[in-house]
Amino acid sequence: MTISIKDLTAADIMTSDVLMAYEGWSIKRLSEFFMKNKISGAPVIASDHSLVGVVTFSDIVLFESKSVQEKS
Repeated sequence: MTISIKDLTAADIMTSDVLMAYEGWSIKRLSEFFMKNKISGAPVIASDHSLVGVVTFSDIVLFESKSVQEKS
């Protein structure tokens, strides 16, 4: 039996144990977190555990490619 992608839902492919990054982490720590866990993105939470965004490996690459002046 072949399953078509049009028949799948988010629940069929999602991860239930979500790894989260904290907004105070450095870019280096975030990169290490992604590599260690073999993931390419994660929700970002504040110290009160509220969701403040999502960060991806692409965001890190784009940030690192900016000049020092653009980063400030």
